[in-house]
Amino acid sequence: MKRYSIILIATSVWLIFSCGGNKLKTNERASSKQILTEEGQLAKIAVEREEYEKQLADSIAKLPKGFRFKEDRKVDPVNPPMIIVISNPTNKGVKLCLSDIVNSIDYFVLEQFPDTSIYAKTQLRAKIDGTNIFIHGLSGLYVYDLKGKLKNTILENKISKMGVRIFSGGYQLRYEQDVNFYGQIGEIWCYGNHLFFTAHDKTNDLFDFRKVNFDKIFSPNLPLNSESHQIQFPGEKLFHLNKDQQCGGFSDRLNSVSYTRPVGEGFYMNFPSLWAATELGKDAVVINNNNDTICIFSNLNKIENFTKTLISRGGTCISTYDYKNQSYLYTALCDTIFRIVPPNRFIPVYVFDYGKYKISPLEYFSPGEPKNKYYCSEILETSNKLFIKYKGIEDHSEYGIYDKTSKEFFPISNSIQGSGITDDINGFHSYWPEYLNENNEDCRIYRVDQLKYAIKDRSLQSIKAKDRQKFEQFVNSLRDESLVAIIYKLKP
Repeated sequence: MKRYSIILIATSVWLIFSCGGNKLKTNERASSKQILTEEGQLAKIAVEREEYEKQLADSIAKLPKGFRFKEDRKVDPVNPPMIIVISNPTNKGVKLCLSDIVNSIDYFVLEQFPDTSIYAKTQLRAKIDGTNIFIHGLSGLYVYDLKGKLKNTILENKISKMGVRIFSGGYQLRYEQDVNFYGQIGEIWCYGNHLFFTAHDKTNDLFDFRKVNFDKIFSPNLPLNSESHQIQFPGEKLFHLNKDQQCGGFSDRLNSVSYTRPVGEGFYMNFPSLWAATELGKDAVVINNNNDTICIFSNLNKIENFTKTLISRGGTCISTYDYKNQSYLYTALCDTIFRIVPPNRFIPVYVFDYGKYKISPLEYFSPGEPKNKYYCSEILETSNKLFIKYKGIEDHSEYGIYDKTSKEFFPISNSIQGSGITDDINGFHSYWPEYLNENNEDCRIYRVDQLKYAIKDRSLQSIKAKDRQKFEQFVNSLRDESLVAIIYKLKP
């Protein structure tokens, strides 16, 4: 099988010091030149890889029904995994400010948000792909341009029997036991020229994984396909997730929710909840365009005959992130980050060395709170850095950055608010990236009343922020019910 490896030569050297004068420094001119060269090479590689994956998917589709590949987690001898030593997660770490990690921050009002109800604005997430911002939440799935203009409503969710409790600075949703839901659920994914999402009809217990072509997303008459139950969802249904493919459908203990995402041209993976993976011994199921299960990755931390009271903690899913047009996988109970190469390869790329601070599967799920035991909960990657969020078993979050050039891990001192990186630009909430596209862009959606509440916070007022006045003037000029998008463009 042909393999594609990306060798990144980092020429920038950056140092982390305090916000006051010694800050993270990057040789930005050399780094930018290097990145431009890499981007051209990576674009060519991406095109070649997509064509290769498409040919591979077509070939696999012709295999006999029931054929399955054997999973492969062997190390690439040419590019062995980097060891990330987290020698003391409790270290207070270095001080870091937002200006040390971002090149720019842009913010603007979202016009014509289709649903004006309170619940529509409480849990909105966004992803930038090219010139589009895809926004999704309880109210549905929408696409905006980078100036805040609504391009189209892709799908409006329908929810019944849900209430809202209002409190200072926010809202809390309250569901009735027999709540009905119809619409987009979970995460969305942009891959190639398509948008992927899971459609859910709770009444009929229907989970469909679907895709919509970008060329059709902006049509005023978005095509709707009706395959079952007279339910109409936009785009094309790829497959209906059955119990076997959902991974998490086997166990009634705790959260058995799973999620599906594309991992290549014509390849999809379903990832289980952490407990389902540990109890049942499955990390992932690979599915092709014919809805055939073509590979199952086993879980290396399987627990058998567990009789203790099961404890729910953070990091309940096996998680993925994307970097340079490739997908990566990690889990709270595994010390390895894998690059996903469909149909059957997990290539080790990074290995965490927690030493005596590593948590075992039994410690994670059992009652009690052993001190100084940590696990990874979130990871994002740029050309020069890994952003690592890790938690203690008592669910307290810590933050760190791994420098890929010096091969050192730096714990980050908590901001004034106690988490993330202090915003010394706008004087807003502390920041930590949640999602990065191929241009290192991270988009957040806020209600204006949230922003107004935050800028009055006395702890934030004590931060020296160079653009505070401009940001506050912008926020105070808006109506409370408006929505604002904030785009963070991170340094490499």
